[in-house]
This record gives sequence, C-alpha cells and structure tokens, in this order.
Amino acid sequence: MRKIYLILVVGAVLLVGGMISLQFIASSLQEDFTSTLILIQDEAIPPLGSYLSDFYMEKGTNQTLAVINSNPQSLIGVQISNPEGTLIENASFHDKFAVTIEPEIEGVYQLALTNFGDSGVTVSSIITTDPVIEMVKQFIELTIQTIASFVSIAVGFIILIVGGIFFVYDWKKTRTQSRSISKK
Repeated sequence: MRKIYLILVVGAVLLVGGMISLQFIASSLQEDFTSTLILIQDEAIPPLGSYLSDFYMEKGTNQTLAVINSNPQSLIGVQISNPEGTLIENASFHDKFAVTIEPEIEGVYQLALTNFGDSGVTVSSIITTDPVIEMVKQFIELTIQTIASFVSIAVGFIILIVGGIFFVYDWKKTRTQSRSISKK
C-alpha cells in the first residue's frame, strides 16, 4: 500500500511541477514582449539639421538600435556615444540602419542623427533588448521548456491514473481478503 501512495505522490508532484513551470514560462513571455522602446517617432530633421536622443543601457545587456529614414535620397549620419562621451558608433545610411550595441558602461547613451541631404527627412528609431538571433535562441529555449512542462503534466496525470487504479485494485483486494477471513 505504501508503494501506491508513493506513486500517487510522484504523479501529483509531476503534475503540479509542470503547471508551475508553465506559469513561469508564461510570465517570462510577457516580459519579452515589452522589451522594445521607441526612441524617436516620426521626427522631422531639416537639411543639414541634427536630432539628439538619450537612452539608458545596462552593462552586459546587448541591445539593437534601428533607425528608418523616410527619404532614402538623403544621407543620414548616425553617432552613438557612451555615458563617458566616447563615440562607439559612427556611420551613415540612406534608407535603414541597425546596429547591436554591447555596452561596457551602464548609463545614459546618446544617439545623434544628422541630415546631410538637401531636403528634410522624417526618422523613427527603436531600441530592443532582443535582437533577432537572441529572440530565436529564446524561442527555442522556451519551446523546449514548454514541451518539458507538458510532458511533466502528461506523465504526472498518467501516473496519478495508474496509481489510482492500483489503489482501487489493492483496496478491493484487501477488502475481499478481509471478508473471506471474517466468513471463516
């Protein structure tokens, strides 16, 4: 009878453990979808004009910065400086620009956009803590964790059913034996 109780306890632990694991996975997904920050939204920059934007970065948290130019004929200059004022990115683009920043210093970074064209442009920029490659890795990791959680729930449920069957079988067997002993 003790073995049956052990089977029931193991089944219940697997079932509850799988459910708790799924809850943690669901809460981490919620955090992942809120990790994109809009730095600049439809900001007009006149010819030979500039626009500055500040953003905070944590040390060791790679982030991808993307900028989109509404007028691909105009050349846009991009400069990114760390909190100490050191230039960490200096580039130019016509249409779209993206760079992954690996901060070595925690603090407020500065993005400077300059319009080198003869006509005005409208730019938008976002920064995300989940670059595409990291998102794919995270997706695979979460998929494996989700499958493991569902397997744990399924195995726990099956073990509970088998343990319940053994419990009923053993209970009937014990009851039958006690009746036959009492009749003698």
